[in-house]
Amino acid sequence: MSNKKLIRTLEKATVTCGVCGDKYGVYSVGSSSVWNGVCHICGKEGPVTEARDYGYFITGIRKLKLEEMVND
Repeated sequence: MSNKKLIRTLEKATVTCGVCGDKYGVYSVGSSSVWNGVCHICGKEGPVTEARDYGYFITGIRKLKLEEMVND
């Protein structure tokens, strides 16, 4: 997936698995609701939580945008 497409995916995602959350965001809550669903980033089914629990992936989005600027 290209950086631009991944950035759009992260910006639109409202649900994430723990793997994608840790990869693109920073966990910022002491406890969160977890349920069985489909991750809006990787598309895998399993335990998911809300994107807000990972700061709406701001950290990952910023890193990807910086990479885009360097590569342009």
